Amino acid sequence: MLADEADILIQERLLQAGVAGCISSACSLEELISAIDTILSGERYLSDVLAQKLAERRLPGQAGSPFDQLTHREMQILLLVVEGKNTRSIARALCLTQKTVNGYRHRLLEKLNVGTEVALTHLAIREGLIRIPQIG
Repeated sequence: MLADEADILIQERLLQAGVAGCISSACSLEELISAIDTILSGERYLSDVLAQKLAERRLPGQAGSPFDQLTHREMQILLLVVEGKNTRSIARALCLTQKTVNGYRHRLLEKLNVGTEVALTHLAIREGLIRIPQIG
């Protein structure tokens, strides 16, 4: 997986889900080739920068992300909610009922201690889960 270094939470979740490797989008050609060779040989690859950031998140005294407590499915719902998707489209995309999606939406607000989906989106931005694209 090629990713921006700021997406540490998403990269961590992908590694937990079993992706073969993560590398920074700013990596050198040599590192990219090394990563591909490592993965093709059946091993996992983590860029040094990502490994350092993951290690720092685990140090005592380091505040974790509020999103660490979410399940994989809750994280899927969260990402779709902050993209502005409605309940119906989320249900369709994830093969769930609208009632189930509404339950997840409600639990997300409770777990993350926010009152609205706007506040949820602000939290996602503050924690670096999503970024607002630069205009101009």
